[in-house]
Amino acid sequence: MSTIRTVRVRVAIGAALAAGPWAAPHAVHAQAPALLPPGHWVAEAVWTLHALGALDGTVDRGRRRLTVGEAARLIRGADAAEDATAAAVLVRARRRLERDFPSAPASAAGGSWARLAGAAGAAAVVRGDEVGTRTGRLSSARDADGNFIPVDEAPSPLRPDGVRAEPDGFLALGDDRFALIGEARPTANGDGVLAAYAAAAVGPLSFWAGRSAPGYGPGRHGSQVLSGDREVLGGGLATMRPFRLPWILDALGDVHAETFLGALERNREIDDPLLWGMRVSAVPHPRFGFGVSRAAMFGGDGNEGSDFTHFLEILVLERSGGLPAENQTGALDFWFRPPLGELPLVAAVEWGADDTAGALFQVPVIVAGLEVPAWPGLAALGAAFEATWFAKQGGGNGPSYWHGFFPAGWAVKGEPLGHPLGGEGTEFLLGLDLRVREATRMSLDVFRRERGSQNLYAPVWEGVSNGAELRVDFQPSRLGEISVLTYVEEGNGWTRGGGSLAARVRF
Repeated sequence: MSTIRTVRVRVAIGAALAAGPWAAPHAVHAQAPALLPPGHWVAEAVWTLHALGALDGTVDRGRRRLTVGEAARLIRGADAAEDATAAAVLVRARRRLERDFPSAPASAAGGSWARLAGAAGAAAVVRGDEVGTRTGRLSSARDADGNFIPVDEAPSPLRPDGVRAEPDGFLALGDDRFALIGEARPTANGDGVLAAYAAAAVGPLSFWAGRSAPGYGPGRHGSQVLSGDREVLGGGLATMRPFRLPWILDALGDVHAETFLGALERNREIDDPLLWGMRVSAVPHPRFGFGVSRAAMFGGDGNEGSDFTHFLEILVLERSGGLPAENQTGALDFWFRPPLGELPLVAAVEWGADDTAGALFQVPVIVAGLEVPAWPGLAALGAAFEATWFAKQGGGNGPSYWHGFFPAGWAVKGEPLGHPLGGEGTEFLLGLDLRVREATRMSLDVFRRERGSQNLYAPVWEGVSNGAELRVDFQPSRLGEISVLTYVEEGNGWTRGGGSLAARVRF
């Protein structure tokens, strides 16, 4: 095991809006376009109530981020019926919702008011000797069987990326039509998301512009296309509420759609590449839903010639000769709530691949999981199991997350846009959630990974590793909260770990 040589302490200031200017309890139902960070307690309450069959409405479980308005609308409209477990979850969620996101009368001038909360904390970061990825330019070659293999043309010393946990904070100022949002939160791979953007609700659509981290997919520990752990500088739009398609397409049930276009910071030699993403989902039945997610990296300095025509051809999955290079990935996902009486089990699977022909079957990526967010008679306890598999290259298709022109692969600044596993290999994860009283949450994930030679982190993290992540959120008083996050992963000759501590104060 490598010796720990650096311990750094970072201090960051985040903030969280406990409410927007909601004139009455129903006012928040319509809009409030601020996006909640992944893992926010409000979103977790929505997923739990959905698994219990208590929601008055449908949700797309492949969306990693909900708006404040739609989450509050679903919680306030939920019906526990005669289910004691659902009733316990709903009472706790509504009580905390009214405390953290209260309703209030509008001002006499018809303006708005806001209840503001702030956060300040420090993150102690542990950094190991051999943590990072290889630098140098990858190019394509073929082995004896004709398969593509990555070749490092200019290898250089290992770059210790370390881990850069940030205190967890969330800021949203505005009303039910417009908001300014800021985020500071740690990711599953050990660094931090720092985002700041504006959001607005215009008719049936919500818009955002600025620096944000879009994410799609139902996985607990990440998804293949975009896990929501990497920021882009750009903008996006989404439908505010599910809608129905005409004619026989009405059988698809409630439909949701969203898309974005933005710039990344760097993909090794390519500065400022563009990233486009989209998701469309449908819920034909309250117990079943599915979605399609896609994203493409293209353009940037050094990839000259990208224009609007090139972007349109990416949209329709067509590429003409002579156009600049792009790197795409996409996935289908399905979720199902089997009728198991009082057991609220949800099964989900995401099946995708990179953009080469036949890769969906020859080099697939599969993320599958089972979740019971609240056990019957023990609403405070939840459990989940998830398995992830990235296949090796084959049939003329290159490795997942790797691309000849974008040498850093499906990544930005050395971190994957998608699943934290980072490409070829497997991950098995067991998660436990415990909710004590209204405002105390503990979440523990333990996992075992095996990364292959075609993984983005090979050869540094190649082989078997074991890890765990623990998060605790508790509220010592009505005026504030404390969050603690710690994690560690240990492999053959390397270790990484870190943690963060954040204190939120309402005022």
